[in-house]
Parts: sequence; C-alpha cells; structure tokens
Amino acid sequence: MDIFSKLDEIGEYIEQAKNIPMLNQKMVDPDYLMRAFESLYAAIPEEIREAKQLVEKRDRELTEAKKQADELLNRTKQDCETMLVRAKEQAEKLLDENLIKKSAESEAKHLFNECSEQAKRLAREAELEAEAIRMQALEKAQRMEEQAILKARRIKEDADNYAQQILSYIENDVVRKIDELNTKGKSFFSDLKEQDLHL
Repeated sequence: MDIFSKLDEIGEYIEQAKNIPMLNQKMVDPDYLMRAFESLYAAIPEEIREAKQLVEKRDRELTEAKKQADELLNRTKQDCETMLVRAKEQAEKLLDENLIKKSAESEAKHLFNECSEQAKRLAREAELEAEAIRMQALEKAQRMEEQAILKARRIKEDADNYAQQILSYIENDVVRKIDELNTKGKSFFSDLKEQDLHL
C-alpha cells in the first residue's frame, strides 16, 4: 500500500465529511479513521524494506563486478602465460647461440612482467570501482531509511494529533449533552414540584 495514497484517501474523506452547523466542525466516523491510521502505520515499514532491498541489490552488483574483475584477471594471466609460452617456443626454435637466447628470454620475461602489471592494475581498478558502487548504494540506502523514518514519525504525530482532536471533540460533545439533560431534568422536576404545590 502506498503511504501517500492512503493519506490522500484520509484527507479526501475528511474534506467530504458533513459540516456540523454552528460549530464549524466536521462529522466523521472515529472507527473509520482508526482503521485508516492502523493501515497507514502498517505500511510504514515497507519504506524501510525498500531501502534494505536497494542495499541487497547493490551488494549483488558489487559481487557481480568482483566476479567480472576476477574473470578479467584470470583471462589476462592466461593470455600472458600463453604469450610467454609462445615466446619461449619461438626463441628455442630461432635462437641457437646463448647470447641471443638469453636476450629472447629476457624479452619474454619483460613481456610477462608487463602483462602481470597490467592485470594487477585492472584488478585494482575493478576493486576500486566496485567499492565505490557499494559505498554509493549504502549512502543512498541510509538516506532512504532516514527519510522513511522521518516520514513515519511525522505521519504518526499528525495521526495522533488528529485522533486527539476527534476524541476531545467527542468528549466535549458528550459532556455538553449530559449538561443539557441535567438542566432539562432539573427543570422538569421543578415544574412537577410546583404543580404538586398548586394541587
């Protein structure tokens, strides 16, 4: 249930309620309002659940990003190892003299080191990006949770204030009617007593 839709529904009900002449008050059904507020309170935790779901989603994205980084690192290592093997094979086939062979091995080692450094750099960049995504998700989820809690508090305070106003009005109305009955009762017994005296 959408909280704002429920608030609109309650507001529309109050606006359409009948006016009480001379009192400038609305005639509303307290039972309906209590049920509406209970439904509203029950829907408030949904905002918090959505924030938690966002965190879980970002965690899944972080896991997927790390997985892709690991796959990229493994592929890069495999490519480097393949290049090194091919370089060694080519050196063994083409180089006969020790000096040339050492030069080829040195070049192959240099090539392997470059590939390893590149793989490490890509892995670090992937980890930094994944961490940045996770932190953004946590910050956004925390903001959403704080906003949801503030909304819930405001809604509860407004609901409590309105319910207190309704109860006060009902209490005052009951007291007024009791006073009217007491006044009418006293008048009735007074008239009855005067009639007895005349008789």
